[in-house]
Amino acid sequence: MSGPATEKIADYITGASFSDLPDEVVRKAKFWLLDSIGCGFGGSQSALGQTAVSALANISSGNAGVLGCSEKVSVGTSAFLNAMLINALDYDDSSAAGHLSSTLVGTLLAMREQTDVSGRHLLLSYITGYEVGARVAKAGWPSAERFAEVWGLGTNQTFGAVAAAAKLRGLSKLQTLNALGIAGAGAPVPSGQKWGWDNRPLTWVKDAVAMPAQIGIVSTTLAESGFLGCRDILDGPQGFWRMAASDRCDFDLLTRGLGSDYFIMDASIKTWSCCWFIHPTLDIVKSIVRDNGLTHQDIAQIDVWSLTDLSEMFTAIEPEELVDAQFSLPYCVALVLLGIPTGPGWFNRDLFHDETVLSIGARVKIHPDSRSDDIFHNEDRRITARVVITTNSGARFEGSAPAPRGTPMIPVSDEEITEKYLAMAIPVTGPEKARALKDFVLALETHDSVAALSELTAAQ
Repeated sequence: MSGPATEKIADYITGASFSDLPDEVVRKAKFWLLDSIGCGFGGSQSALGQTAVSALANISSGNAGVLGCSEKVSVGTSAFLNAMLINALDYDDSSAAGHLSSTLVGTLLAMREQTDVSGRHLLLSYITGYEVGARVAKAGWPSAERFAEVWGLGTNQTFGAVAAAAKLRGLSKLQTLNALGIAGAGAPVPSGQKWGWDNRPLTWVKDAVAMPAQIGIVSTTLAESGFLGCRDILDGPQGFWRMAASDRCDFDLLTRGLGSDYFIMDASIKTWSCCWFIHPTLDIVKSIVRDNGLTHQDIAQIDVWSLTDLSEMFTAIEPEELVDAQFSLPYCVALVLLGIPTGPGWFNRDLFHDETVLSIGARVKIHPDSRSDDIFHNEDRRITARVVITTNSGARFEGSAPAPRGTPMIPVSDEEITEKYLAMAIPVTGPEKARALKDFVLALETHDSVAALSELTAAQ
């Protein structure tokens, strides 16, 4: 691949072949797809998801389905809603590049309604989108100083969506260059510091994963019809990284190893339905109470040392709405100690004001830790934590985590991913359809058509 970064990425998108994909990449992609679909089913049970579907179904008509729902909408609206549902519980897979799969799977499931392809091509389109989106995000990630001022996830995920959509539709190189340029001009602004941290409740837009899915489809459709876009959108000192408000860009990372080094292999499955920053703390708390036979009645205080952001933004004991709950470390610790299964049930509004939950949350103290900050901002965006639990009798139990469970460093089993999917799918589709969908996705490369996904992903 020759030329500037945008051109090299267009070459990669148009030239990627399923036969070139390593077996372990294909295998991981299938489980990540299954997990995303399960998260979408879970999101369809949430107030956030139901509000979005109800609102947009009233102003959109078409024949495209929505995950876990009976409504039919336009393809662009389907992509928007699918992505929003997958991310609604903050249970969808994550990486240093953000919540890429919510945007990608939302896009591809919507486009499948108008473009029937083989399972191999769907997988290839997903992996292609993941690689492009991850590289744009990681190459342009801001310094710690700029991160404190401005950052966003969906901003960069726009390129994953348009890459996946362009691959699915089989756009030419010129069309792909135009699509990338159109998408870059339409990406959502990096709004991470304006979620409502100082003016609760937190915004339901949060990670902004839905708009990129819709933009990916619009950009691809326009480019396929001859609409022109900026063909060097990622290049130079005024490139997209600057448009996304970053203060640096690793141009070599944008293209180095494209087609041989797969960033999806660094992605992580989430085991708790809350912000990734909270996960190591929850893993430690669960381990300490399990190994020492503790209950919440035994505990006088829980001290947590982790990212400074946690001590500044994640301290609300009594959530106002479900996104506040997903970003409240005390609330999530309380639910772990009470043994409430993670997933849609964590966002029952009665729990937000439950006296026992509030009592436990009040015992959680969060402390900034400079080493955790350094690892996250200057090494590999890995999230670490240390926890000390002090009992009423004065006994102290301590634990630490070098990363959350579900990361490549601490992987979870295929069985755990499948159980997570079934727990969210069965209430929506019923057990028979949920298991049929699981079998279909995990054998996706053997199917000449993915048309069956329309019926399998609809509500019973």
